[in-house]
Amino acid sequence: MSNNTGEFDVYEMNLAINHVTQLTQGMGDINAPEISPDGYSIVFTHKTNGNEIWLMDRNGSNPHKIYGLPTGYGWDPVWSPDDRQILFASGTVQKASPAIMDVDGSNM
Repeated sequence: MSNNTGEFDVYEMNLAINHVTQLTQGMGDINAPEISPDGYSIVFTHKTNGNEIWLMDRNGSNPHKIYGLPTGYGWDPVWSPDDRQILFASGTVQKASPAIMDVDGSNM
């Protein structure tokens, strides 16, 4: 969701009680958030320093990069069903290919 400053943040909405919680603030351009199948983490694309893959706890704490420069660019992450790996697009917009890594950014 955009906050009208050109930045995009991640929000969580509890539909049962119609309550919105902002999970990130002031991190820049965040896209494609996806909650892990176990419900404990969120992976997303962070576009402030090029397209990077970031991970944070479900409550918005502990945001950190797991893939990006100087290794390469990555975007549109999705979880494996067992929560242990992340599939994403890697490369450039002109020449992208699928990539997979462990949740800690290893084993690419």
